[in-house]
Amino acid sequence: SWRGGALREFLSLPIERTFRVGLVLIFFGVIASTLLHPTLRGFGILKSWFVTPLLFFLLVRHAFRREEARILPILLGAYAASALGVVLGALGFALRDIFTFDGRLTAFFQSPNQLAMYVVPGVLIGWYALRRTRSLWKRLLISGALFLAIVTLYLTGSRGAWIGAVSAAGIASILLRLSRRWRLAVAGSLL
Repeated sequence: SWRGGALREFLSLPIERTFRVGLVLIFFGVIASTLLHPTLRGFGILKSWFVTPLLFFLLVRHAFRREEARILPILLGAYAASALGVVLGALGFALRDIFTFDGRLTAFFQSPNQLAMYVVPGVLIGWYALRRTRSLWKRLLISGALFLAIVTLYLTGSRGAWIGAVSAAGIASILLRLSRRWRLAVAGSLL
């Protein structure tokens, strides 16, 4: 059956071995806090933030089992396309002059910080893709999308998102220059 095989495969992944104890502790803490909450409203958060992404990961991993090298580009491409859609939608709000009372862009999110949290990974993926591609047309397309994402991030006015984006870009640029063993050691120590 795919369920047992996918779970066994998930537990045997080399990178996940490093973080297995942390993952178990996180899930134990989330389940304990959900069960101890008086209204049990935390089950929605448990499902949305933990169970659904885990199931999605297991299904994608199972679907692309034979094409391991293609999983990351497919998922990054899907997220980048989604982030670009959010950026274009948010800029539509900005062009119609729909801002919060303090002049920050929220678009269809509840707060400017939520929009910024969604856009920052798209900025980082765009930055990484720009560094990796050699084709002039792809570089121009990625640069344009990256520019729109940065403008959207600027319009949110989220200082925390800027600090996070710059920190993540700095750490990523350092990690990309290190060997695989040092990357795991540095990433593990930062977590």
